[in-house]
Amino acid sequence: MTDKIRLGIVGAGALTQVGHLPALRKVRGSAVVGICDNDLAKARALAERFEIPVVHSDITELLEFAPLDAVLVCTPNHLHESHALAALAAKLHVFVERPVALTPAGVQRVIRAVQKHGTQVMVGAWHRYRPDVQMIRSFVQSGELGDLESIR
Repeated sequence: MTDKIRLGIVGAGALTQVGHLPALRKVRGSAVVGICDNDLAKARALAERFEIPVVHSDITELLEFAPLDAVLVCTPNHLHESHALAALAAKLHVFVERPVALTPAGVQRVIRAVQKHGTQVMVGAWHRYRPDVQMIRSFVQSGELGDLESIR
């Protein structure tokens, strides 16, 4: 199969600029074909830099006018749920940075949308790969910080 998975990105912030787009350039079989951000100038500049053909200022426009298979939600936390739900309603798979939503009820809405539309959601947890987090993890695993189970 030679077709690439067509990705749209919602949010043109730092994580998209220094994390997702450089990494996606290296992923064979995928192509970022659209990006949107409420700061259209920033989205356009990023689209030019990464050769992304479709640029919009609103997720609704991106979902309507870009041929997509999946969407990466890289917006501020309070927008994750609504952006994920919009993409799921368009029957697209979703990668969303954590948290999926700000409340358990919001997470349940996303889960129900996945079930309703037969799509998938993946939650990004990139913090776990940061060197400082890895170091803390090693302290916890070695017992150097004591018995953390007892403070629950």
